[in-house]
Amino acid sequence: MNPVLKKILLALGAMFFLLLILEGTSSVVLSCTGQQVLKDRNNPIRGRKGVVNVFQFDEELGWSYRPDTHSPDYYGEGLSMTTNSRGMRSTYEHTGEIPEGKYRVICLGDSFTMGWGVSDDETFPHFLEESTETIEAVNMGCGAYGAQQCYLWYLRDGLELETDVLLLCVINDDFRRMAPRNKSADGTPRPIVDVHDGELQLTRPMSARKVVSKRNPVIRFLKDLSIYRLLLSWARQSYDQKSVAEAHFAPASEAMFRDLARRSRERSQKFYLVYLPTLWELPDRSRLLNTWLREFLKEEGIGLIDLSTTFAALSPSERRTLYLPDGHFSVFGTRMASKGIIEGLRRLDAEFPE
Repeated sequence: MNPVLKKILLALGAMFFLLLILEGTSSVVLSCTGQQVLKDRNNPIRGRKGVVNVFQFDEELGWSYRPDTHSPDYYGEGLSMTTNSRGMRSTYEHTGEIPEGKYRVICLGDSFTMGWGVSDDETFPHFLEESTETIEAVNMGCGAYGAQQCYLWYLRDGLELETDVLLLCVINDDFRRMAPRNKSADGTPRPIVDVHDGELQLTRPMSARKVVSKRNPVIRFLKDLSIYRLLLSWARQSYDQKSVAEAHFAPASEAMFRDLARRSRERSQKFYLVYLPTLWELPDRSRLLNTWLREFLKEEGIGLIDLSTTFAALSPSERRTLYLPDGHFSVFGTRMASKGIIEGLRRLDAEFPE
């Protein structure tokens, strides 16, 4: 064999062996910290026949759900996705007035609230309804929404609905999605909310355009590696150590929260913020972002339901079952989320039904 070729092959073999060691070590670290889940090699929606496109371009929000859609196997066999005439995930209609004898809770959020990967009757808003016959939960969650999109959607469509409680359910990434250049996975632009001279200012998304998203198989393979997941976890932790005061999202988020609290007082409804922990945040690691939320909400008198402590109390093996391979809540995760929210509402709201 050619000596040069032999050296190249030996070098490649050594690199491959080193990669295996690093991959194994990373997998062990993720597993010990409860961050390892099954690798998401197949999007449950992409490429399957008969799946209804539930999304539409939205001039104000970037995108939203098509009204009156139903796909019985959207996330897999028997895992349905249904929207009502208001474009909200529900198998029934919500009237403007609260039905007699009902206690209405509007759950405003992103794909974790909407229930990405689970069926219509497996979302945490649905489990809130199951907890007692008195509760009517309105699912105003939309996939990949940032905090600003949740806020704007509520102002446009949510104000048409009377409610007893408004819950803004957020994950860490909802604030990163407020960055001016942040777009959806397919390139659709988001609205930008900022504060100028003490007032909220909105920049609308660009006009509709079709963007074809192609995933490079090499990049997909690299993202499946435990090494990548571990480095991403460390990068996110490093991001959260930055000063929130310097972050782009803090002033606009605070202004939006104040506005929702003000509107809720005027409408004689309660307003609380629900913090939904993602897998990489567990176990109970201190996050400056979470600290900022706690301090700000306390100063403003806005109740916080933080599910981080609830989830972190579980064992590493139990924490892994909270999430699907892609990181969204599993059915067990949505059940635990609804349980934690109910406990929080009972603590914060004396009028919450037993």
